[in-house]
Order: sequence, then C-alpha cells, then structure tokens
Amino acid sequence: MSHTPPTPLLSITCLVFNHENFLRQCLDGFIMQKTNFPIEI
Repeated sequence: MSHTPPTPLLSITCLVFNHENFLRQCLDGFIMQKTNFPIEI
C-alpha cells in the first residue's frame, strides 16, 4: 500500500539571486515555522 502525501495548503516560493550566503538561513526560517497543515517550499 502506497501513501500519498497530503496536498499542501501553503506554498512558499523564494526567489534568490546573488544571495547564496543567506539561502540556508532563509530555508531554515521556513522550516522552523510551526503549522498544523501541510506546506511546500
């Protein structure tokens, strides 16, 4: 039996240009958010 992930209620798009030094911090900030619904980044 395969499991299908739930459809995200929130999609986050982050455009980056010449900020590679800060990308990890930005993505960590998204991941640290506490939600009770599925998200995608």
